[in-house]
Amino acid sequence: MLQYVMVYLGGSRPSSPEEGGRNMAKYREWLASLGDAAVSPANPFRETHTVSPGGDVIKGSAVFMSGYSIVKAD
Repeated sequence: MLQYVMVYLGGSRPSSPEEGGRNMAKYREWLASLGDAAVSPANPFRETHTVSPGGDVIKGSAVFMSGYSIVKAD
């Protein structure tokens, strides 16, 4: 089976801890539904930095990717 990378892009912060909990519960349910197809699920990008071609390091990401998962599928 081939492997694919799914990249998570941005999204807004939940308006409350309860909404965040509901969103996370839905996400975990979806990940569980992938079963063995989830090769490397839920890899968040935290504490990212951007390195310019000149070597300058800036805290934060230059893109809106917030994480990724690797799945296998036909």
